[in-house]
Amino acid sequence: MKLSRVAGYLISILPLTAIAADIGGVPILIPKNTAVNIGIVANNITRWTAGFIAAIAVLFVIYAAYLYMASAGDPQKVADASKYILWAVIASIVAASAFGIIALAKAIFGFA
Repeated sequence: MKLSRVAGYLISILPLTAIAADIGGVPILIPKNTAVNIGIVANNITRWTAGFIAAIAVLFVIYAAYLYMASAGDPQKVADASKYILWAVIASIVAASAFGIIALAKAIFGFA
């Protein structure tokens, strides 16, 4: 994989890393003696899970960049680095789509 492609992949996931930094905010707390709203619980779980997945994806990209730089032109090591970047992109897409999946489930089941 050429360096320009790797740079393109890295640049394309930069917005997702910014979203990942924002996702891990303060959770919405539920006061005592109130009914639990399944929507709030689903939002909390989604935010934390998506933030975790996005953070792992960023670590994969950093590790893949290290592998690519340390490959010294070895085609097998470059291929391994490319696979790590591919899986990081897939993880970023999953993390970003988690909010859409929850919103769709809320719309289908009628949660506020």
